[in-house]
Amino acid sequence: MLVSVFLLLSVIATGVDLTCSHSADFGEGARVEWKFNDLKGSTTYVVFDDKATDPYANRVTVFPGTLRFNKVTRKDNGEYDCEVSSKSKFGEAKIKLTVLVPAAIPKCGIPTSVTTKGKALLTCSDKVGSPPPTYKWYRDNTLLPENPKQFPAFQNSTYRINFMNGNLVSPPPPLPSCFMG
Repeated sequence: MLVSVFLLLSVIATGVDLTCSHSADFGEGARVEWKFNDLKGSTTYVVFDDKATDPYANRVTVFPGTLRFNKVTRKDNGEYDCEVSSKSKFGEAKIKLTVLVPAAIPKCGIPTSVTTKGKALLTCSDKVGSPPPTYKWYRDNTLLPENPKQFPAFQNSTYRINFMNGNLVSPPPPLPSCFMG
């Protein structure tokens, strides 16, 4: 079995071609099927029996060796499997598609009150960007490090920060600012 893996990037609302060619030794009538594995782990057929399945019928065109999306959306992020089979051979190509979507202005969450010695959770998030953006927190134009204990200027800080989801727990005063990276 031959397995190839490719990475493909596309901008939202544009078309994209996924290619999958096979050698002549598969013979006449080789069967080509396309499957989609989304980011949540679900698998669906895109092309079965040389035809686009219902969810894709109005969005893709099937050509020999190519699956053409007319317009991609962020829901198309995931891995596409092209499986080629004949009576005596099987081959597979995996294509990871990432649809590029600009991030929106981050939405910030600040608690209205915090008790003494309580932990405040500040959030900074964007539900639009693809791939998901990373986040940075600044206080007085100084980047807050992810692990404050590693830096002398922040050694007494007790905050916890997650640059991947934008959460900051128990931030040091004054209130910091969030930026997407």
